[in-house]
Amino acid sequence: MNTEVATATIRSNVATNLAAQRPVSLAPTTLAEAMEFSKLIANSSFVPQEYRGKPGDILVCLQMGAELGLSPLSALQSISVINGKPSASGATVPSPWSRPPGCSRTTRRTSPARATSGTATAG
Repeated sequence: MNTEVATATIRSNVATNLAAQRPVSLAPTTLAEAMEFSKLIANSSFVPQEYRGKPGDILVCLQMGAELGLSPLSALQSISVINGKPSASGATVPSPWSRPPGCSRTTRRTSPARATSGTATAG
């Protein structure tokens, strides 16, 4: 076995071992777990000020985040309460103008003469 192959094998093994040691997300899977998680982090300095001491608000935020496909901590960082309503930041919510899967480009024309919309699929 030459040195390059041996080095590549070692690097691969190290990468595999490091990946196996990485922590996984602490995402609650039941209502009881979500309630306990909300209580535990309600007084953390890592959650935004508007959620501190409010495990009920955190629980609603976690649920809304789950519906948007966000991890619990991502939800807490990107969902705010505005006038008593949870609101996701613009960067969090997918745009209705985003491209559908398999689309290579999207063209939108808004001139009154040609109000058209179209997409081109890859392939």
